[in-house]
Amino acid sequence: MAKAYDRMSWVFIIRVLRCFGFGERFIDMVWRLLSNVLFSMLVNGVPYGLFKSSRGLRQGDPLSPVLFIIGAEVLSRGLNLLYSQSNFVGYKVPRYCPTISHLAFADDIIIFANGSTSSLKKIMRVLELYQKASGVMPKSIFHMIERVCANFLWGTTEESRRFHWVRWRDLCFPPEEGGVGFWSIDDTYRVFSCKLWKTFRQNLSLWAMFMRAKDSHDTHPCQVALRSPSSATWRRMLDVRGFAELFILWRPYSGFCHFWYDNWTGSGELYLRADVQDHLSFHDFIVCETWDSRLLSHVFPPNLVQAMVGMPIPCISSVHRMVWTASSSGSFSLSSALQEVRQAKPSSFMFSQASRLLMFKLNIDGCSKGNPGLSGGGGILRDGSGKFIFAFASCFDVTTSLQGEAKALALGLSFCAQRNFLQQLVVESDSLVLLKILRNDYQCLWTISYEIE
Repeated sequence: MAKAYDRMSWVFIIRVLRCFGFGERFIDMVWRLLSNVLFSMLVNGVPYGLFKSSRGLRQGDPLSPVLFIIGAEVLSRGLNLLYSQSNFVGYKVPRYCPTISHLAFADDIIIFANGSTSSLKKIMRVLELYQKASGVMPKSIFHMIERVCANFLWGTTEESRRFHWVRWRDLCFPPEEGGVGFWSIDDTYRVFSCKLWKTFRQNLSLWAMFMRAKDSHDTHPCQVALRSPSSATWRRMLDVRGFAELFILWRPYSGFCHFWYDNWTGSGELYLRADVQDHLSFHDFIVCETWDSRLLSHVFPPNLVQAMVGMPIPCISSVHRMVWTASSSGSFSLSSALQEVRQAKPSSFMFSQASRLLMFKLNIDGCSKGNPGLSGGGGILRDGSGKFIFAFASCFDVTTSLQGEAKALALGLSFCAQRNFLQQLVVESDSLVLLKILRNDYQCLWTISYEIE
């Protein structure tokens, strides 16, 4: 529900309080708290004007969440009441799943329906009645929201049309890329979709357990194909599944991690690099609490065996952990997901301040075929006039794109040091993330700490 707090009708709140049996003295105090408020607009940081409102709950007021929940209870009871009607067919779940009509948390609600025309019409009727009574509206589509934001920013109203000097999507770049740091609605949607997939993969909440039982009961989540019909939430999660899995690393403890389909080696899932043998798991390759390289070599290629024998042995007494590798702390954050989701503005960024007396410039680049995947990197050194001095290239086995950039940088600086080219050296790359790590704007990721050091 969009703008749920701002649109909640005061008259609706008072009616609900009376229906729930609250005393008139208490209701009168609530009404005074709601209605005796004046609002002011901040213009360039200075309050300007005073005006009253007829709806809305104030953010930060300790009473507001309670009043909103009381108001939202009307919608909850209306949806539950549908199941008592003999001609209403609810959402069908397998016999091992709990029956559920909706899930709600604060101003977010997920409604479950069987998809039939008659059932959807009844649900829409409940939503329409709640909308008219409370004033709370459903979300609009992305471009309409961004158009409203852009109109507000440039001062466009119904009476006067103002020219938009910069496109909204360009404003959504960070300041160092020429924007102002707004989040685009599409990127925000994908970031929260990644959060949904992360929560689902952790399987620690009632919602996650329900979704797993319903949509991937006896199949690994990464191997489930999109079926028809599927819920909008499940389709939304599958849309970002491949992307989000690139940043999920499992610590193989307590048997929770899947040997073949979870990325616990740090170089991708094993099913991508060897033929799956479902009857084999961790314990089949561990002898006397160590990895048996001979057994591993029967199934996996030599370079993978070498990487696996260096992995810690799973410990049954330890608690499993899912690591979000896009964050230096290993914990999921919206900001770290946004850095991976959004498309960087094509540009070139300096690793150091260029002097007018430029003597040498080192251009480096790295990439991977997949993320992670087989990778390589290289670079070229030129003097201040652009004259070629030397070039280099190397393969780095399986790494991420960022690791490839960092390895190419370390290799290039090593060659420059051997030839005494480090003085007045400018290093140039197209990796904004690596640039910010070197400038200490971002914390160094654990995956490239060796190269950075």
